[in-house]
Amino acid sequence: MRGRTLVLCVLVAAGAAGSARGLIVLPDGTGPRVTLVEVEELVIYHKQRQELIVRATLDLPANAAGVDRLAFIIPIPSVPEYAGFEDSSALSDLGTHHRRAAGGLRRTPEIDADYEPTQAVISPEKNRPVSEALNAWLALNGLGTIDAGKLKYYDERGWSFVVQRVSIGPRGGRCALRPVRISFANRCITFPLRMMAGEQPFSCRLFLMTKNNLDVTPLEDYGFTVVGGPSRPKLKQLPESVGSLVSRVAGGYGVFKEFKRGRIYLFAAAADIYKPNWPAEVELPSPQMSVVGMIQNILAAAAAATAVIMVSRASKKPYNK
Repeated sequence: MRGRTLVLCVLVAAGAAGSARGLIVLPDGTGPRVTLVEVEELVIYHKQRQELIVRATLDLPANAAGVDRLAFIIPIPSVPEYAGFEDSSALSDLGTHHRRAAGGLRRTPEIDADYEPTQAVISPEKNRPVSEALNAWLALNGLGTIDAGKLKYYDERGWSFVVQRVSIGPRGGRCALRPVRISFANRCITFPLRMMAGEQPFSCRLFLMTKNNLDVTPLEDYGFTVVGGPSRPKLKQLPESVGSLVSRVAGGYGVFKEFKRGRIYLFAAAADIYKPNWPAEVELPSPQMSVVGMIQNILAAAAAATAVIMVSRASKKPYNK
């Protein structure tokens, strides 16, 4: 599925007066209200490579036929190299795995829709900011456009967008979009959430898998509650769906094969988001080896060197004439 581009829709509320607010975009003049109620994001990060899996849960009007299509948009800090649909089981199983810590994730039925790969990743061009390219695509596909002010942050930083149009069936009520996995190079860990925030609060669950420990307390500055300390399972101790996901990720990028050896760090955080005053997207520094880890490595190296010296001395026998 490499090269396919999907719709990611981070929804806020879309009412009759406006067809594009935040990351959910509806056709102009659409009357029924669509609400974002939950967002789940999983990041797998190692050596400046990030795999981002996003699932949004929406509340559709009872007569969903009034909303025949929408667009789900996700901002990405660099040009994505892959965008493809994922099975929802990994996110749901991680929620079950962390149910006691993170409150769990409800198994919401997926929306009855046609998910259409429509366009390559929308990236800034030489003489055209990414906001213009995005709005041009939305207009061309019969959807409303997004206020330029909401996109200024991404223009200034040269971000890209992954976009896909979703044609909705007759189902209404609470339902989830299919999760999407996006692969890209990234010097820090990014959870794109800033554009989602609006008049309607929504709940959010974040999961992070790394090979190195790191400080995730900066998430508290965004209003998240970090759930205890990280768990340190081996991959085989996690649900089979998570191991399968890591295998697919490792198939595309060899650095993730290291997740199959030894233990990993698994973090969880949760928040109810409502009109946050965030100057930037939710980001964390790259994992750096902890001081304890560095000391352990130094001691291990010193012990190994000492052992070599002792063996070397023991092998030298006195020369007797």
